[in-house]
Amino acid sequence: MTLFARLLVVAAALPFVFAHNGSGSSGSSSCQPSEFYYSDKECCLPHGGVPSPPKPPSGTSCPQNWYWHSGKSCCVPSTPPTSPSPPSCSSGWSWNTSGWYCSPHTSTVHTTSPATPTPSKPGSCKNGEFYWGDKDCCLPYGGQPNPPSPPSGSSCPSNWSWHTGYGCCVPHSPPPPSPPSCSNGWGWNDSSKCCEKPKPTPTPPPHTSVQTTYHPTTTSHYSAPAPSSSDCPSNYWFWEPRSCCLPHGGQPNPPSPPSGTSCPSNWSWHTGKGCCVPHHPNQPPPQCGSGWGWDDGSKCCFPHGSSTSSIPKPSGKPGHSGGGGYWKRTHAKSRASSLCPNDLEACPIMGLNGILTGDYECADTRNDIQSCGGCASTGAGQDCTAIDGAWNVGCTNSKCVVYSCAAGYKRSADHSMCIKL
Repeated sequence: MTLFARLLVVAAALPFVFAHNGSGSSGSSSCQPSEFYYSDKECCLPHGGVPSPPKPPSGTSCPQNWYWHSGKSCCVPSTPPTSPSPPSCSSGWSWNTSGWYCSPHTSTVHTTSPATPTPSKPGSCKNGEFYWGDKDCCLPYGGQPNPPSPPSGSSCPSNWSWHTGYGCCVPHSPPPPSPPSCSNGWGWNDSSKCCEKPKPTPTPPPHTSVQTTYHPTTTSHYSAPAPSSSDCPSNYWFWEPRSCCLPHGGQPNPPSPPSGTSCPSNWSWHTGKGCCVPHHPNQPPPQCGSGWGWDDGSKCCFPHGSSTSSIPKPSGKPGHSGGGGYWKRTHAKSRASSLCPNDLEACPIMGLNGILTGDYECADTRNDIQSCGGCASTGAGQDCTAIDGAWNVGCTNSKCVVYSCAAGYKRSADHSMCIKL
């Protein structure tokens, strides 16, 4: 074979050699000395990039020291990446992990929320990412480079950052099951996945003879599920009269009942429910101390014959005479109905010394967070803002609903209280 014929054979084989080296199935061993292997796209790339790379398509761009690769239809690095984290895009642009290029931030009006990214599966995350089940997504280890600041009134815990697409804080690594710790003066809102400052509780205006008060309520986008015995955690039991879960044996170090009330033996005061609660299920009828009588409506003991003009005086059981701890409310109810407009209840106002003053305020006890289900001052209702460990609360259909708890607490299954972790 002549020299000229040999050269023709070699020239004809060169395209096949280059096609093999640039194919998607290249391995690191197939790269030339002037190339490096890029595992994310399974190809060999020249060190330092190409002299005149093509311009990215409209609506896309490449990060600094990256360029557009027409064969892969994406951005590729000029040098081997030193970190598994996504590259940094220019201001106003963000890295698109599905298309492997920078795309501009989508501007939205205030009335619409950012589009939620496509859900992921635990096994679909790439190298350098982890799966976060709370938002069903893959997140980069170490967090996003240069994340945006949270909106006003919100903040993110340490090792968390704001994610515009999800509209919440996201972790930089797989988080533990317990809520994250926020800065001093802030509390974790598990529903919105961010830290918030507690909302101030409005101070009641000075009491007058009769006043109409509308305490703020919170709105819920869901209806609290009807609690049942199956909702109670381990070592708790369900108490039907107040539809709540109680610990077997009672709470350790329970608070003292308010002045003028007491709890029977094997009962203790529950601040969240505003009444006495039993320590065990199926207990015998409550027995108050000498000189005290049981009021089954307010679930606490009251002294015989020690009421003021603002509190209905105790009377015997219907058809009986003498004491017995049953309250006669007919006169008080007729008086209360004449003090307030329709659908509002006249609630006696408690003084600083814990004694009812004789003045009243008109409250919507179906939705009032400070007199939910009845007047909290008489024990008939509940002050939802006094629930231990509660962060955001509401009153819906005369029942307190806990929407979120402070750090170190978790909501009970029936959403009526916060349980200390």
